[in-house]
Amino acid sequence: MIEFHDVSKTFAGRPAASHLNLNFAEGAFSVLIGTSGSGKSTTLKMINRLVEHDSGLIRFAGEEIRSLPVRSPNSMVLSGKKTICQGTFIFFTKVSTW
Repeated sequence: MIEFHDVSKTFAGRPAASHLNLNFAEGAFSVLIGTSGSGKSTTLKMINRLVEHDSGLIRFAGEEIRSLPVRSPNSMVLSGKKTICQGTFIFFTKVSTW
């Protein structure tokens, strides 16, 4: 389970996430939906610690994420934490048909 308790993040004084309280159940398929600039990507990056939150508490499997070692994105995928970030392109090589 991933839990957010009153989590906030700002960039240059502008809030990207403000007082988030979320629970993602273990084994559940969860989706964040929102307009451009609403903080979806920032929220996901805070889970993987690609972006550190300013305040509040984020727990993964009951442990505060700041107490866990920072790991590479590839090792995060292998441990079961997967993120598909928004973007225009998924394929970086040419896709061809036969």
